[in-house]
Amino acid sequence: MTKIKDGYAMLGSAVIKTAVEDWKKAKEKLELNPTNIAAQMEFEDLQRFFSGDDFEFYCTVCDMDPQYIRERIKEVHIYGY
Repeated sequence: MTKIKDGYAMLGSAVIKTAVEDWKKAKEKLELNPTNIAAQMEFEDLQRFFSGDDFEFYCTVCDMDPQYIRERIKEVHIYGY
């Protein structure tokens, strides 16, 4: 049972990590070209993901605090680091 739980935690962690990386890439594309429609759509999709139930589920599986991750993303968005 522990192996299954660990596998789910690894999967959830990978999903969250990929979403954060994709969010950063979309943000960079928008900074270079604010009228990039594809980047705008991707950025909006990722914002919906981070505010949705799927994100909450993956965080629960990984034993992560979703609010902490959301706050860090906001800091990066606002302050750029």
